[in-house]
Order: sequence, then structure tokens, then C-alpha cells
Amino acid sequence: DLNNLKVHTFSMECMERDACRFFDASDSAAAVQNLYLYCMNVDSCANGKLDGQIVRYNLVLHCGDTRACRQLELTPGPDCNIELYVSSKAMSVDSLKMHADPASLTIDCGGSVNRCNEMDNTVSNFCNGKPASVCCCTNGIPSWCQAC
Repeated sequence: DLNNLKVHTFSMECMERDACRFFDASDSAAAVQNLYLYCMNVDSCANGKLDGQIVRYNLVLHCGDTRACRQLELTPGPDCNIELYVSSKAMSVDSLKMHADPASLTIDCGGSVNRCNEMDNTVSNFCNGKPASVCCCTNGIPSWCQAC
């Protein structure tokens, strides 16, 4: 439970199947400078919600298995830099959605562009036409992303 949490750096490790499924971190009373979110098993963070007012500066998100971050909803704050690490497993980031633009977005597609292309168009719309310093992709370049 991230609500009311006030720390500099927090690591949320969702290592088991369904471990953090449907988590709801949308209470803006929380304040985390840097959040590391590890979604490392089947459906481990699927259908979760993360409000951007919680993560002030850096969100590092690992989607490491089948459907790990499927339908995850992010609302990044304007100063939030997102690093997204995508597994090559099926639907690892399927329908992942951003409800606001982050300060920057770096995506590592894990060598599988197809996985990154499964994200909701709210992600590709942010990336499309942005300078490489704001949105870039490594290790496999979706058509809507620029190389870092």
C-alpha cells in the first residue's frame, strides 16, 4: 500500500503471480521521490493504477513476464522521468496506458518491438514527434519511438 507513504526511494517488488494485481496507488497524500516497481511474474502488476502525484521524479518499471503490466494505468506527474523495461514475454505491457505526459520516457523493448507496440496509443502518442531526449527506445525500435 503506497497511500500516505512519504519516503525518498521505495522499491515495490511484485515477484509472485498476481502479487500486486489490481493495486491502486492513487492517493496523492503519498510522496515518493523515486519508485522502483518490479513486476516479475504472470499478471503481477496487471490492472494496477499508479497516480503520478505520488512519484515525484523517477519511476523505474520492470515488466518481466507474461501480462506482468497488462492494462497498467500510469498518470505521470510533469517532473516524472520513466524508465520502462519490457520483457519479450507475451503481452507483458499489453494495453499499458498513460493518462498524462511524463517529463521523459525511456523504453527498453528487450529486443522485441512487438511487445512495445502492444502498449496503448497513449504511450505512442506521447512518443510520436517528441525529441529523442524526451522519448527514446533502446534494444529494438518501435515505429513510434526514436533511438536514444
